[in-house]
Amino acid sequence: MPLPLTGGQIPPAAIVAALADRGFRRVLIEGGADTVSRFLAAGCLDRLHVVIAPIIIGSGPASVTLPPIARLEQAMRVPIRAHVLGEEVLLDCDLSAQRAAVGSANTST
Repeated sequence: MPLPLTGGQIPPAAIVAALADRGFRRVLIEGGADTVSRFLAAGCLDRLHVVIAPIIIGSGPASVTLPPIARLEQAMRVPIRAHVLGEEVLLDCDLSAQRAAVGSANTST
């Protein structure tokens, strides 16, 4: 069954719910800034991994684009764990407490 389009895109919650209905409980979302931002804004991520590398590449597109907030208290604050990977650092951000209910897909693992 085709998934619904909203503004020419499939909503992240619809993707997660459809996969959960098919028995998928863990899904890796790997994509660029737009894809990751859409899943993050929709509350469809349990974890976000950010790798910081010791290189400076200059200006470019933003890595995550979310709707603006009016006050700092509205900012998303999440527990993180840092892992050193040679010269890089991996930030493992736990988003599970902020995960939106998405049908049968709202199972934390």
